[in-house]
Formats: sequence, structure tokens, C-alpha cells
Amino acid sequence: MKPHYYGHRERLKKKFIENGIEALNEYEVIELLLFFSIPVKDTKPIAKELLKEFKNIKGIFKNLDSKKILNVKGFGKNSLTLFKLIKELHSLIEKQKIFERKVLDNLEKVIKYAKISIGNRLKEELKVICLNSKNEIIEDVTVEIGTENEIYIYPRKIVKIALENNSTAIILLHNHPSGNINPSQSDINITKKLKLLLENIGITLHDHIIVASDNYFSFKEQGII
Repeated sequence: MKPHYYGHRERLKKKFIENGIEALNEYEVIELLLFFSIPVKDTKPIAKELLKEFKNIKGIFKNLDSKKILNVKGFGKNSLTLFKLIKELHSLIEKQKIFERKVLDNLEKVIKYAKISIGNRLKEELKVICLNSKNEIIEDVTVEIGTENEIYIYPRKIVKIALENNSTAIILLHNHPSGNINPSQSDINITKKLKLLLENIGITLHDHIIVASDNYFSFKEQGII
């Protein structure tokens, strides 16, 4: 005898195929994903528990690196791997779209790129985007990965990366997992020092952007550099 949820799985798949994701409730979207990591089980209770714990789909994907997610009964390592893969695929596709256009020539594009790259990371990361004279992306380099609330910026290391990639200009990207996008005094001092070091070798520091998942701080926009 087939389990009671067998027909439900087929109906939910059909609903999605024929009508798209907008036709599904939020818990049904999570259910559908879980079908592929949990082949023989009713996934509706797991989906609803995930939404109860993390409020919405965005909250679930934002907390994939949190230990709390594996505390949700029935959500195991297979499901975690699937969800992380989906999240990283989305980021990769969005980054490739920007790379296809190649040019980071305005703040809006830079902010979008920063949020996709590191906006939802649980540890602070520092990236250097190396650009040519047309503001086309030459390379995207992760310089440092810090803790949940601290990272140190090494100006000489950044200068070395800029030179190795024959950069005309660079943009620093830096995330604050806490959600507070205000720079520390150390961030400000080191960024000013880096700007001078780069100017001495003919490289422009276009901006230093701090991002959280829903906000940003631009050193250039705020008149710091």
C-alpha cells in the first residue's frame, strides 16, 4: 500500500509544473525541495517547522550556515547540501550575469554584486574587485575571511593583488553579518592609508563598500575617500 503522501507529492509537482512557483504556498515550495533530498517521508511537517523557526524562505536560506537548521527534526545533511547548492547556484548565476556585462561603472551595480557575493555570509569577508581602465572586471579575489564580527584589512596584501592583476582601479567589498553597516574607526583609517598607497603606484581605489543582507555603506558616497 502506497503511503498517504505519495499522491500528494505527484499533485504538488504537477501544480508547480503547470502553474509555476507563484501558485505554491511558501511551505509547499519548501516541501517540493525536500522531495529531492528526502525520498520516502512526509515533508510537510519539516517544511512548516523550518518556516516556524526561520519565518520565511529567505530566513531559511540565510541561516544555512547556522547550527540551528540541523536542529529542525527531519532536516538532515542531504537536505542541507541541496539547499546550499541551490543558494550557491543562484549566486553563481547572478555573478555570471554581471561578469557577462563585465562593467562595474555605477554604485547600483557594485552594491548588487556585493550583496550577491557576500551579503548573507555569517563571517566577515573581504574581497577585492580588480578593474581595468574601462571599469571592466579583471578578477574577483577573496582576500580574508574573519570571524562573525571582525576582519583585518592588510593594505600591502591588497596592493599586491592589484598589481598582480594589472589593475587600473579596485573596489573593496566587505560584509558585516551583524547587519550594522557602519565602519569602525580602524576600517576608516586603513582604507585611507590604502588609498594613498594605491595612488602612489597609479591605481585608483574607487570605493570601499560594506554590505549586510539588506543595506550598504559606501565610503565614497559618504565622502570618506
